[in-house]
Amino acid sequence: MAMNIEYLSSDSATFLVAKGDYSASEILKAAVEQNVIDDGDFSDAEYYQSHFKATPAPKNSGFKSWHYPIEKPCKGSYFASVLQQG
Repeated sequence: MAMNIEYLSSDSATFLVAKGDYSASEILKAAVEQNVIDDGDFSDAEYYQSHFKATPAPKNSGFKSWHYPIEKPCKGSYFASVLQQG
């Protein structure tokens, strides 16, 4: 199964999210190949992995959902590798 890259943003940062266990270089390569980012973008991004939970965002926030890290997996959570810039 091919890695799917999601580009998410908040008021203070942008994120490349790959659900699963991937390295920073694998995420960057896939993001460029999928035309999510240009080559060289996210070159100074912070890399981390965590379990995440998504919840609906408030209607007037301009976002579809909030994704936030959690320490232990729970129903509806997912494990992801993340590059964060900003």
